[in-house]
Amino acid sequence: MDIANYFQRNLVIFQIEKVQKLKQKYLYLNDYGIVEFPELILACSSLKTLHLHRNQIAELPSSLGNKLKSLKYLSLQFNDLHHFPQCLEHLSSLVSLNISHNPIGFLPECISNLENLNYLWCNCCGLTTIPKQIGNLKKLATFGARNNKIVTIPDTITNCEELCWLSLEGNQLNELPSFCNLKNLHHLNLNDNYFFQIPSSLCRIKTLNYLHLQNNRITSLNKKYIDKMAKVKINLLNNPIENAYEFIKHKNVMLSNKSLKQEGNNNQEEYSTDSSDLDTEWEHSSTDTLYINYDSSSSDYNSEQDNNELDVITAPKLTKFILQ
Repeated sequence: MDIANYFQRNLVIFQIEKVQKLKQKYLYLNDYGIVEFPELILACSSLKTLHLHRNQIAELPSSLGNKLKSLKYLSLQFNDLHHFPQCLEHLSSLVSLNISHNPIGFLPECISNLENLNYLWCNCCGLTTIPKQIGNLKKLATFGARNNKIVTIPDTITNCEELCWLSLEGNQLNELPSFCNLKNLHHLNLNDNYFFQIPSSLCRIKTLNYLHLQNNRITSLNKKYIDKMAKVKINLLNNPIENAYEFIKHKNVMLSNKSLKQEGNNNQEEYSTDSSDLDTEWEHSSTDTLYINYDSSSSDYNSEQDNNELDVITAPKLTKFILQ
């Protein structure tokens, strides 16, 4: 065992024993090269927040769900889980779960047992479907399933009436169920899919502020839809829109210069929009979950804190011991 791994292992043990002795509620073991889930964690019954992302964990102990009953915030992203851990179904108090960047393949039906979930991220997990049981998560406010292979979305997702942030970017979708019941939806990311038009049901969501449809296959825009969504910022960059010129004066619509030039307009620069026009809130509205801070105090974007975390993540192993 090299010196870095030796210190890594002992620091992990130290951190866990400290939490256990002082009955602390938070344990952060990100990027420690952990291969096997430390059994000592199961004795930390006071834990409410457990961060284990950027390790190499392939299995979770079956008793985890029964031992850590108070757990509310769990981050497992960037590990080596090849299936959704069955033990998680017993964490009925769980509010936030991030299992992104694990090759789990699918979400099981037992996801419905996590009835208190507010935040669920499963980006880059090789998903091809979303189970209909997703509709049982009545408190779900944020759901991210980016960069998977999802072809359809179950109708039951419309039962998640508290949903306000939904990201389905980088899938294989060309239609949606009617989203009319999603009366709290604020942000919808459908970038990099196969949509040929803007789904009509989105026009009836009065709370919608951001709609991302960049890199789809949209060839024409319906003026009636665009007018109904006058208060929605719509990202339509990199779509082969044939009637783009008709909408260059719509300040809420972001169009590609390429589409406008195809119209043969010599003055398109006066009205055209491009990615350089992004304001701060728009830019952050499609941020990947790795850069979203969601501990017990906040679920909002926090660039300063997350940049500091990334500095630690990319530093050499021994840097951790200097920073302790």
